[in-house]
Amino acid sequence: IQPPVSPYFRKSIKRTAIAQMEKEYSQLLNTLAKKYENIDIIDFFLNDTKMLVDTMYYDPQHLNKEGALIFSRLLAKEIENKVRAHQILLK
Repeated sequence: IQPPVSPYFRKSIKRTAIAQMEKEYSQLLNTLAKKYENIDIIDFFLNDTKMLVDTMYYDPQHLNKEGALIFSRLLAKEIENKVRAHQILLK
């Protein structure tokens, strides 16, 4: 799981080496997931969610309680979707 970051953090690293490294790391994870069928990646960095606004972060990279509750629901839904997709493939 590649966790989300705040809109503030995303804006502050735009066009920097940090942004490039984050993008390359996400791409590496996705490459590994394609190579090994037993790996699934859920990437909330590249696939930014607009539901998590700046006020839901304790600091630019860590969610506060409100943000954590919303993120937990989003993550549970993503995992549920992946499990369902795998079950369909196994039938």
